[in-house]
Amino acid sequence: MENLLKKLCIALFITCIAATVSVAQRPHLLFGANASYNNPKGAFSNSYKWGVAGEVFAGIGVSKTYLVGTLGTSYFSADKENSYGRLIYNPVKLGVRQFLVSNKVFINGDVGVGYVKDKSMSNSESKLTRGIGAGARLLGLEGSIYYNGWKALHAPGFSNSVQFKVGWSMTL
Repeated sequence: MENLLKKLCIALFITCIAATVSVAQRPHLLFGANASYNNPKGAFSNSYKWGVAGEVFAGIGVSKTYLVGTLGTSYFSADKENSYGRLIYNPVKLGVRQFLVSNKVFINGDVGVGYVKDKSMSNSESKLTRGIGAGARLLGLEGSIYYNGWKALHAPGFSNSVQFKVGWSMTL
């Protein structure tokens, strides 16, 4: 599974570079950070009621398309009947951010590996993670709504959440 994920990330990277590189345009750098409130969805919401997260990201792009790497950490509060306790999720992702309206409105999609741990585990487990979202930025501040998920720990399927992000970003 990890080899497939590595190959997918490399293919995504090559595709993004090929799509964005132009001799006439100089590449731009994108940096930023977000804090978020996470609302668990589906079966995941039966065991966890809410979460908070933080992330940093950096990217390179030409025109309105950026290849973006993201590192983050999330904490999900366990429901009273959940014997697994608080869940910690640390994603490492690679994705594409496409600005739509004069570098103010964007869509974003990414895939990667999430390191997930709860109190029943001595070590974290790596799980496939993916997400998609949209947002807007104005004067360096940005807000977005993001749908995120990773391969579930103690059940089949994915653990999903909707994230409400607020942060800052800048381009150079």
